[in-house]
Amino acid sequence: MASPVLKSPELAFAAHLRAIARVNPFLPDRVELERAALGSSYVEFGSAKAFGIGEGPNPNLDPLLVKARELLRALQAKVAGRKAKVAPADAEAAGHLGLFVLYHTHIAGLTELAKQAASSEASKGIRVPWYSKFESDMEQLLTLGGVRLLSEETAPRTLALFFQMARAFVNIYAKFVGRSSAAVTLRASIWDSIFTHDLERYRRALLRTDADSDGGSAVTLTSDIPTLITGPSGTGKELVAQAVGRSGFVPFQVKGTCFKIDSSALFLPIHLAALSPSLIESELFGHRRGAFTGALEDRASFLEVCAPYGAVFLDEIAEIDGTLQVKLLRVLQTREFLRLGDAQPRRFLGRLVSATNRDLAAEIDAGRFREDLFYRLNADRLVTPSLRELINGDSNELAHLVGYVASQLLPCGGSSGSEEKAFAAELCEWIESSLGLDYGWPGNFRELQQCARSVLIRGVYRPATTAKSEAHVELSSAVAGNRLTADQMLTRYCAQVFDEVGTYEGAARRLGLDRRTVKARVLAARDGGG
Repeated sequence: MASPVLKSPELAFAAHLRAIARVNPFLPDRVELERAALGSSYVEFGSAKAFGIGEGPNPNLDPLLVKARELLRALQAKVAGRKAKVAPADAEAAGHLGLFVLYHTHIAGLTELAKQAASSEASKGIRVPWYSKFESDMEQLLTLGGVRLLSEETAPRTLALFFQMARAFVNIYAKFVGRSSAAVTLRASIWDSIFTHDLERYRRALLRTDADSDGGSAVTLTSDIPTLITGPSGTGKELVAQAVGRSGFVPFQVKGTCFKIDSSALFLPIHLAALSPSLIESELFGHRRGAFTGALEDRASFLEVCAPYGAVFLDEIAEIDGTLQVKLLRVLQTREFLRLGDAQPRRFLGRLVSATNRDLAAEIDAGRFREDLFYRLNADRLVTPSLRELINGDSNELAHLVGYVASQLLPCGGSSGSEEKAFAAELCEWIESSLGLDYGWPGNFRELQQCARSVLIRGVYRPATTAKSEAHVELSSAVAGNRLTADQMLTRYCAQVFDEVGTYEGAARRLGLDRRTVKARVLAARDGGG
């Protein structure tokens, strides 16, 4: 057996690169691995709390690439002149070095493709004009001693995985800011929902699918695993759902050199609290013409039109009634469903993502939510932190989040961004002096945005918590003091639930009452009848 050409430190460097390529990029492990790989050459660059977020380019990436390229070229040159077989240790190291260099050589192009995928341009498909260069680079970088390394890795599949990683990073990076431990945990958790905690295992699973199919789709480790997002209102649960749902694996089509992404079938949200049960059923499962009064033509459902790489998002999943819960459970168990009025089974090929701000365990105890459905939905769970958790009394964290809000509110603040920076400083000063760092932000991130708009227009923000909070306190006080009749208590409670849910249908489902009864009670409360 041939002796390795690479020395122990060089083999260790290659092993570090392999670990860097596998690790969740939003965790502190990435920083520690870079430090271990570069040793004294490592440049301190914050931490994973701020990784890639407003800190500029990572100064350690270029040294890693330079060293990886030099080591790989030297190894290829030495092995080329040898008659003996390549040592396994050299072959393994060269594979890790080659993949690392390949990804980062094309990261700029991959990122540009990822940004296209996040825009309306995706509906036209995404061409990869530099695919032939990628293919030749891969062949050159993954060949040692005339032998193709990682022979199971094909250029189309490798490019598709790299593209998915770039899209996931862009989708997370663009939507979720903050440096607190709560923000770091959220970003890292979203990444894991897309790839699992073991990217290498995810990659190996792709080798056993039709991930190279020009017209097909790949079944990944996460394709069949629903994601449940919980957290308070206003914490960005739909943004989390978008990041997960828009980051599925899309096979590369060599014929046409493109990724065929249909943006209209990529992420399909259904806001359940705003719809009646019959409309929810029609949106989710579809119907045949004549299935019910008003069904004038066949309608394809969201489950049917969702792309294999896309997701259907069910917002406020706790709002669906028992009958629909049974039908949804069947979809999760068999991947099949029926249109209303139809007997032909159809398949759901995408991923299901759902969200709620309700305590589903309490809903189960109350008999309003099926336990078996809960366990199917809860296989992968993400929890969005409150704004108070994100800020956590830290003025620097507040400034960071306010800066993001200001950039969204004043996108044309000059080439230097001076206008948005000035407004961000003004807004931070106002919040700290008028609300304080310990303000609870009951409306969470949505309230911060509202605060920014109000300060921009009027120079002041008055939290709109009094009406709702006082009503809750007054009702609790009246109940505790035994001052209400049963009829009055029902009227006022219906009004309170309606204020929280926002629709008569949603309030009726939560209360277990008829919609007309709820509406009558709410109107009575507003007229002073409660």
